Amino acid sequence: CSYSVLWAISASFLLSQVPANYTSKLSYATWDEAMGTATVPGACNPKWPVGFAWKYGGDLTSTNDQCSGNMGDTTGITPKCWKCAPPRYAFDYYFLYSLFSY
Repeated sequence: CSYSVLWAISASFLLSQVPANYTSKLSYATWDEAMGTATVPGACNPKWPVGFAWKYGGDLTSTNDQCSGNMGDTTGITPKCWKCAPPRYAFDYYFLYSLFSY
């Protein structure tokens, strides 16, 4: 019984280890670019399990922000406020090894 509990804890930990390069680090101008449409996947969800998009509020103290421009002035740029976040879990060969060694 204690082995099963330790294995479950280990498997949970392995599932939660999502690689840093799993989703895009770029910013996007629209939700559709980030998350896609019904027929075209977006930059945040090209593979399963899918990540998700979140809206960045910008940095009004920055002179070169992709979302808020030059201290809030977005004249001449297309604000890119949508960013990708990785999924909460990922299946990889470490998890598979753990699963089959149980």
